[in-house]
This record gives sequence, structure tokens and C-alpha cells, in this order.
Amino acid sequence: MKHFWNNYFWLITFILSYLLFWIFGDIIFFLSILIVIAEVLILKGVYRIRFFYFDIILISAYLLLCLICLLFVFIETFKVFLIVIGVWMSLTFFFHKK
Repeated sequence: MKHFWNNYFWLITFILSYLLFWIFGDIIFFLSILIVIAEVLILKGVYRIRFFYFDIILISAYLLLCLICLLFVFIETFKVFLIVIGVWMSLTFFFHKK
């Protein structure tokens, strides 16, 4: 079972985040934004992790796209895309925090 999880990790998280969005709606979108922000603050504040420039560019691009989605664009597909990217970012930060 562990090999199945390791092999299909990104696909499973994609399907779960997609289903959670269509079940709970915008609540999952807001939670994914909050989780990414909280995880960045926790990693920077508690664990004293130094981010690379590429990480900073990805985080700022994600937050900028979320802001654009909240203010101007109300397309559901774009929200699902941002949720999936947010879940993948938070899981990547969590599993590779050292």
C-alpha cells in the first residue's frame, strides 16, 4: 500500500482536492490559501528555514493569482487549479521542511 501511495501521491491529492472543492465550495479555496500562508510563516518562524529565490517566486506568484481570483476572476476552474496548486505546495513544504 505504501508503494501505491508513493507512486500515485500527486494524482490522489489532485483528485481529493478536486472533490473537496466540489463538495464544500469556496471554503476549501480559502482554507488552502490560509494553509499555504500559515505553513510559510511556521517554517520561517519556528523552523528557521531559508527559502530559495525560486520558492519565494512560487509563493508570491501563487498568492498573487489567489488575489486576482478573489478580486476579479470568479471562474470555478481557476479556483480548482489554485486549490490543487496550494495543496501540492503545502504538502511539498511539509514533507521537505528539512
